[in-house]
Amino acid sequence: MDTVTATRTGYLRVGALAILGLLLAIYVGSFYVISYIGYDESALELDGYYFADPLTEEGERRHLQLCQFYWPMIEFDAQLVTGRRPGAALMRYLSRIDPPQPH
Repeated sequence: MDTVTATRTGYLRVGALAILGLLLAIYVGSFYVISYIGYDESALELDGYYFADPLTEEGERRHLQLCQFYWPMIEFDAQLVTGRRPGAALMRYLSRIDPPQPH
């Protein structure tokens, strides 16, 4: 291997690591922003935090998608940092509740 090829290979490795580091920083940063600035349980009197509005079907769908996407960060945060987890899917829970029957 000559020095030009070795230098190019070194630059490619550094570039690939820089891109990987940037993507990881974006992933972690976006989780932090969305989970800590999203819908909090204290404001809505709900259990857990929410990535999107938990009281709409679209919000629930987005919340569940983001829970899957951020699952590694959720586990890390819940077990080692804050102990908080996202809230449950409310719309599914509410749809299982039987409406009151007329007397």
